[in-house]
Amino acid sequence: FRFSITYEITCAACFHQLRIKIKILLHNLKSFFFVVTRFYYF
Repeated sequence: FRFSITYEITCAACFHQLRIKIKILLHNLKSFFFVVTRFYYF
């Protein structure tokens, strides 16, 4: 019982970190594509 609670908390923390990493990655991709398209068109 106690183990499952700590496991759930750990999973939640990992998932939260993963979501933040994905957000940062998407943001970086967006800015990268923006720069590339600007460079390509102008």
